Amino acid sequence: MLKYFLHTIFIIIIVFGFKSCATYNQKIRKTKVAIVNSDFDKALKTINKNKFLNKKRNQLLYHLEIGKIYHLKGQYDSSNYHLNIADNMMEEYAPFTDGLTSTFVNPAMRNYRAAAHEKILVNYYKALNYLYLGEKDDALVEVRKLNLKQQALSISVKGKEKKYFQDPFGLILMGMIYESVNDFNNAFIAYRNAKEVYEKSKVFIGKMPPVLLNDVERTAKLTGINYNSKGDKLYKTKGKGGELILFWENGLAPVKEEKNMIFTINKLNGKGMYVFSDLNNTIQIPFSYNFGNNPNSISPSDIGLLRVASAYYVTNKQTTHRAKLTVNGESVPFFIGEDVEQLAFQLEKENYMKELGEVLLRVMVKKITELKISQKNELVGLAVTITNVIIEKSDTRNWQTLPNEIYFTRIPLEEGENEIKIKLENQKLIEFNVNGTGGMIFKNVVTY
Repeated sequence: MLKYFLHTIFIIIIVFGFKSCATYNQKIRKTKVAIVNSDFDKALKTINKNKFLNKKRNQLLYHLEIGKIYHLKGQYDSSNYHLNIADNMMEEYAPFTDGLTSTFVNPAMRNYRAAAHEKILVNYYKALNYLYLGEKDDALVEVRKLNLKQQALSISVKGKEKKYFQDPFGLILMGMIYESVNDFNNAFIAYRNAKEVYEKSKVFIGKMPPVLLNDVERTAKLTGINYNSKGDKLYKTKGKGGELILFWENGLAPVKEEKNMIFTINKLNGKGMYVFSDLNNTIQIPFSYNFGNNPNSISPSDIGLLRVASAYYVTNKQTTHRAKLTVNGESVPFFIGEDVEQLAFQLEKENYMKELGEVLLRVMVKKITELKISQKNELVGLAVTITNVIIEKSDTRNWQTLPNEIYFTRIPLEEGENEIKIKLENQKLIEFNVNGTGGMIFKNVVTY
């Protein structure tokens, strides 16, 4: 009777448990709707009331999301309060700190760890916040932190050109901020490094903004270096009224959804060597595991089918893809700076097999535990199986208030008022004036 009751509970949990496993995108939907409608007060309220984000393991994500909202709201001090906390947490959350949790429970239960491009972009927003507050020294601190992250990123993937080993947009931002304080030597180094990444990296083939070649050559001359960037076109970036560095952030970053996959275990040649194979035999992941030789040991055939929950990126539908920029009636081009969507998919591709292998190994270990417990006590084994079904889910978290893409341009300003117009593909018009006073001015505009 008890056994029948537990089996019934098991079925109920499976049916209703899977329905209740909402992805992070679904849990933050109200916040994103409020942001798209420019209702930032409502967005802040929904974030603070979000029980999921208030869990300890999601605190990094909470500070990233709320820091971005405060930035959109124009409260730059509050934005940096949260983004500084997030930046510090990124350094604390090394992969080994909660590795056991992700190995024996699931990745969604560990502390959220930011993706490589998210670590770069947190400094982009912090630097902009400081520049808007007139605190250039603090903006320079962010530049130095950004440089350390670039070095760490290169070391983590051993500088492999087929991987995301450097972020050229981050380097360009470094050059711009150095240039704004007349540190032309460091500006030149940053621009030159960005140019070399575009030329070497397989990730950024054909994406070098042509204006960068002028930036390298110009800052080289200001430093006293003779450097030929081989730029075909001269882009005028400075006028009598100075220069406007304009960033256009469009759309929202891709989100993560969950899919279920079925694998089996097959033996390979060699003692203790096996392979995880999907049902179509298109994915094969080798692994080593000692199943043991005593009569009570679990064998691979006992495990049967393994169901794994895997997260994958999905594009966020964009409402605006193109924009026409005019300055004082003259057309000015935008250049792609950071393609957040491309980087998300790139990192997914780079890490897919490794992460899938870790998930499969975790699920197999859990399955072996269930079988061993069932050998001693079938009801207890069933209870363990029920628990494992409840907690088995993929990690669908990512920083979702990031833009889908960031464009930039360098605008020479006339002395006095300059009229800036951005006409979007959906016919919406954004207008503002910039007063040219001779220096470099930074500004970002956001569309969805």
